[in-house]
Amino acid sequence: MLSESDCIKTIISGPYNNHPGGHGTVADFMSKDVVTIDAKKTILDLAYEFTNTPYRRFPVVDKGRLVGQISRSDILRAIVKMSPSISHTPSSWKGREPQDKHA
Repeated sequence: MLSESDCIKTIISGPYNNHPGGHGTVADFMSKDVVTIDAKKTILDLAYEFTNTPYRRFPVVDKGRLVGQISRSDILRAIVKMSPSISHTPSSWKGREPQDKHA
């Protein structure tokens, strides 16, 4: 996977600030120890992964085969579409709970 970080590292390792520092193929500069996400993981499991890693996106695999990628913004859009079946109000919100706009 060739990430933004990989590109930035290549640029700053160059002889000048305005020129890439190396020549070669994508394989020469890409991340090789890539963390992937199984396609069967739940959206909430993946949201947890995003909160505990610096990654902005994950490659998605199914039976070891790359099938796509998913980003933090994809997760946010998915969570907005989900209808929670359990309503939880943090104790710090007592007395100032958000109003249900659909009620």
